[in-house]
Amino acid sequence: MRRLLAFERRWFQAMVETILPSGASEQFPLGGQDVPLQRFLADFQRHAPLKIVVGLRATLLMIFMAPLFMSGMRRTFMALGAERREAAILRMRHSDVYVIRELPVLLKTIGCMAVLGVPEVQRSLGMAQVDTCSPDWVGESRTEDADAGPTRPNTITEPVVPASAAAGS
Repeated sequence: MRRLLAFERRWFQAMVETILPSGASEQFPLGGQDVPLQRFLADFQRHAPLKIVVGLRATLLMIFMAPLFMSGMRRTFMALGAERREAAILRMRHSDVYVIRELPVLLKTIGCMAVLGVPEVQRSLGMAQVDTCSPDWVGESRTEDADAGPTRPNTITEPVVPASAAAGS
């Protein structure tokens, strides 16, 4: 099954927003809440090899269930508040079991493809080279994608103008 189900897409959104939070610091002002993660995910599913999509599905399930097994909580990841979600991710990162320790890293890698793929985010980080155009999946900020479902409004709403073009104005 190549497509993630609606609940798995919600898990992805919540987990990436936990791992790459918006406004985490002055150096990293934009995060998962500021980009259209659901549209990224729909595009990712269309283009990534099946093995990668299956691996993402397994990663999402294991992170979802981790609080039940790692801390004896009687709640899954999605039932936790923001602080406890972050604590669960940190607990996983310090696990003695390699596979558990690497789950957040796998998810963060895919999340970074989404967040760092947006020129506005690149610009906010002060990157020397910023992409001159947004990926197709960025699109309009308040539309729905038939495959991804409704997306959250995000801060990336203006067309991205290359720094060289803006300077010439």
